[in-house]
Amino acid sequence: MYRMMSATCPHCSVAMHAGISFQYLGCEPSEFETQDLYRALVSNCPACKRLIVSIERYWVVDNGEDDRTLEVRMVVPRAVAAKVVPPEVPQPYRQDFTEAYVIVDDSPKASAALSRRCLQTILHEHVGIKKKNLEQEIDELLAKGSLPSHISDSLHMIRQVGNFAAHPMKSTNSGEIIEVEKGEAEWNLKVLEDLFDYYFVAPAKAKERKDALNKKLIEAGKPPIK
Repeated sequence: MYRMMSATCPHCSVAMHAGISFQYLGCEPSEFETQDLYRALVSNCPACKRLIVSIERYWVVDNGEDDRTLEVRMVVPRAVAAKVVPPEVPQPYRQDFTEAYVIVDDSPKASAALSRRCLQTILHEHVGIKKKNLEQEIDELLAKGSLPSHISDSLHMIRQVGNFAAHPMKSTNSGEIIEVEKGEAEWNLKVLEDLFDYYFVAPAKAKERKDALNKKLIEAGKPPIK
């Protein structure tokens, strides 16, 4: 089997449109085997030429007319390329974010826990908020009313997902431990990126523009902007 796909290369992080071939693992789908089937998905990045291999678990549905993907796990490379964090973002925020990004496929729970720690470190060291727990710290930050609304709304979610990752919580319906899903861990990373831009990247760029303008004003014999 063969089809085209659009994605981002896990090696070089370049957007790609490439062919992907399928190799059945074990038996091929039949009237007797329709559930929990496996196949290898193989492609090469057109940009960096490196191999990309994933294992897909799927079911055959609609009387063999279609299939439903249940899980895809990348095996080559072992982890996605580390996302480039803007240079304006200082350590240790960069390190926690990068580690959380790299392991999000293998362990969403561990990724979310690192995101939670990264957020709390920002609140402690950059914003100057230290409370008994992260929930109280987020509440105090939101009470300041200084954040854009899209970040404020998202912080409510990252607080809850972080709690799932750090503290076992049971569903009130089933009594089972609530696990962190990959999409939730990825959302945590997106919220951190928004915070990085708000606290570090945007101010640094604004300062660069101001410094450039002041240089021109001084050269023209005019007072700089304070």
